[in-house]
Amino acid sequence: MVFSRLRCRSPHRAIRTAYWARHDDRHFVKAVLMTRGGCTVEQHGRAISLRSGEWSIYDTTQPYRMTVPCPAEMFLLLIPRGRFVARNVELRNLVARKMSGRTGLGKLIWNLISNTFDQIPDIGDHSGHDVADIMIQMMRLALLDLSGDRAAGDSKAALRERIKLYVASHLADPELSLTKLASVTGCTKRYLHMAFHGEGVSISDFILKQRLERCRMDLLDPACAQRSITDIAYSWGFNSSNHFSRCFKQSFGASPRDLRTGLSPLRKAITPELVNSETRAVSRTLGRLDVPE
Repeated sequence: MVFSRLRCRSPHRAIRTAYWARHDDRHFVKAVLMTRGGCTVEQHGRAISLRSGEWSIYDTTQPYRMTVPCPAEMFLLLIPRGRFVARNVELRNLVARKMSGRTGLGKLIWNLISNTFDQIPDIGDHSGHDVADIMIQMMRLALLDLSGDRAAGDSKAALRERIKLYVASHLADPELSLTKLASVTGCTKRYLHMAFHGEGVSISDFILKQRLERCRMDLLDPACAQRSITDIAYSWGFNSSNHFSRCFKQSFGASPRDLRTGLSPLRKAITPELVNSETRAVSRTLGRLDVPE
């Protein structure tokens, strides 16, 4: 996830046509949080005007128009689309929706994002990925709650997102399990299974997949080169080296040791959008930015 703080000293407009949307292989969702002035965001036939203290998102894989009519300041978050879009969540229903940063979940998100920007230099990759996941899931929950035409089945989608949020922030807990989630949410195990059915994977398998992915990222991280494979596995909730190694090889087709010695971290540069000479941006990356090929 890439954070940018933009200051526009003069009117500014960013337009993505259908042609450029089709020919750009970088798939992102952008969140804009206005801190001064205002802007207009247009996508999928909707147009909203944001003022200071309000935020919204738009999809860079689809045509859009963003207009800043006067001097303004904002945060922009660049989020890999695959990390924002969950199964059975229609992104086109969530873009160009105005959210308040002054009340409810919107306020929690606003405070988290604005405070995180200044703290990014002190947040390591190990924690940064988790913080980014929490932000993404909180934004998705807020937008789902806002889309007032949700059917009854969508309450299960909201529960599913809350489960993901809890899992993302408790992966290091070796006691994290379906039983613990049932206790935390006050739901029966059967209902949790029903709510998670849309993911196409069980809750236990989801937890395992997330833990393995965090381990994979640490094994590829030069900053973790001095840590043992066992230490990395245990730091993400595993309590058996043999079980970890077996699951890891089944998931990635290579043992943890082979992955660590045979591959290097994948880092891709992000080419910023063109802005006029009166626009200034400061950008920082939280966690690793995995960009689809």
